[in-house]
Amino acid sequence: MPDIITVTAKEYSVGTDGAERVYNVTGTADDAAALSAAAQAAPAAVSATVGDKTYQFNFKSVSVEEVFVDEDLPEECLWEATVRYASPDDEEREAGESSWAFDTGGGTQHIVKSRSATVYKPTGDPVTLAGGANIGDKGDSVEGVDIYVPACNVTRTFYVDDEKVTDAYRDRVAALTGRVNSEEFLGRAPGEVLFLGSSGSQRGRGDWEIAFRVAIGENVEDAQIPTGELDGEDPVMITYSKTAWQYLDGKYETSVADNEMVQILKRVTIHTVYPSDDLNKLDPDWESEVPQA
Repeated sequence: MPDIITVTAKEYSVGTDGAERVYNVTGTADDAAALSAAAQAAPAAVSATVGDKTYQFNFKSVSVEEVFVDEDLPEECLWEATVRYASPDDEEREAGESSWAFDTGGGTQHIVKSRSATVYKPTGDPVTLAGGANIGDKGDSVEGVDIYVPACNVTRTFYVDDEKVTDAYRDRVAALTGRVNSEEFLGRAPGEVLFLGSSGSQRGRGDWEIAFRVAIGENVEDAQIPTGELDGEDPVMITYSKTAWQYLDGKYETSVADNEMVQILKRVTIHTVYPSDDLNKLDPDWESEVPQA
């Protein structure tokens, strides 16, 4: 007996740049059937008055999210479908095209030692430590502080023909999530690009709008970090290299200087915390580099 699928309107929101209709879809355990039912139930266009102006929006895309699914009980399954509408004046991209978006809000890094520091005491002149000093030095531990560091989050949206978005393709993309590029990708050296994942929805014309998100950092070579000790008047430094998404950890030992307990950096360890893979497997169209300013 075929599934009896029911689509029920749940929510509706509208703004000056588009609208959304949310539906409950019941009666099937198949996501493709739920998506198709929602697309057929939704109107091809909607209009709404905001203030004293009336806006017309055309069907743009539909996506479904699982709420409850049991393949043995399709009549009890529940999906939430979101249908999006956009202004007909908006640019409609064709399958095979893509668009870019980015933000440079940066990431955070926990550091325990500053680049330089100035020490003030009750008597005497201030002393500048060119090699920096421990931040939050408690004598037997160093607390450190979180700082902003350069990072660029890039989103590239592809418009893909329906026949290319297979289960095997979705599995491949899912398996690459949380991995760092092992080969050059987007013009960046191995180790600089972290794939954060993707999201896709089927458009009214049947093709797919898929957004891929990556974070881009910089590899460092022969960087130096002060240990807190001096060789004469010069700070003792540890030199290290790391890729953008490796984690740097320091080992400290307690020492006494000027009758104060301080933490001295004895070594640094570079940890690899993300697996690597060839991110070019995401899609052959990822050939062009990130647009330059």
